[in-house]
Amino acid sequence: MRDRKKHIAFVYEGEKTEKVLVERMQELFFEEIADVMIFSFPACGNIYMIWNKLREYEFEIDVIDAIREISPKAKELLEGYSISDFSEVYLFFDYDAHNDNLPQVYRRTDVVEELLQAFDNETENGKLYISYPMIESLREMSIEQEDYKSFYVPIDELIHYKQYVSEELEFRDFRHLTQAQWYTACRGSVKRAHLIVNFQDVLPTYHYFLNELTQKKIYHAQREWFVKLNRMIGVLNSLPLFLLEYFKEEFWKRVICRECEKE
Repeated sequence: MRDRKKHIAFVYEGEKTEKVLVERMQELFFEEIADVMIFSFPACGNIYMIWNKLREYEFEIDVIDAIREISPKAKELLEGYSISDFSEVYLFFDYDAHNDNLPQVYRRTDVVEELLQAFDNETENGKLYISYPMIESLREMSIEQEDYKSFYVPIDELIHYKQYVSEELEFRDFRHLTQAQWYTACRGSVKRAHLIVNFQDVLPTYHYFLNELTQKKIYHAQREWFVKLNRMIGVLNSLPLFLLEYFKEEFWKRVICRECEKE
């Protein structure tokens, strides 16, 4: 098990849903093993701002200092801290299919690809996890089916998605999600990731998950097979995938392996 009392940074956008969900995940899985500092970016703050700040300094500053410069609230929380105080940094953001949050200058660039390149290591600039189409997708989990109720969302209907999933009942109250519900979400999410990347509706092995169902490969599949070809997004939440990566094979065996299929 990992060391107690190390510092981990969780960074996300939004104030309400994301805050409740990330804090509940921290309470259930990290309370006993690490001190977690959680930073949000309300008022139009987003992953592009962090990336742009790093670019502005030609990546000569670290992600903690970039966050400090962008957010007054984060600056206050980070008083007395430097990047060396954090063993890991994780960033959780939604897929911006319309590029609404993207500065105009980057609209013709595949910025998500660049973001995944820049934020690909939790011990350096941080590791990025993307939810499709948004973090509320966890509400689509079905306990009975151990899967998401929708396979995809048409991009033209994204404006209605948050309202649509708010009517789901099983995972509606993020404040009171149980560990068992998170385990269900882990099984459903890894199965869904495999379906999005390889069109295989089975649970993969642990090593296949680590090597073939990465954030980059999930994004590439979403971009090429869903967004470009069909103007849709495959529904997938990143937080369960993060837990499976973070807690490694012991956690996988406890949560997933009771039903594992061969590759």
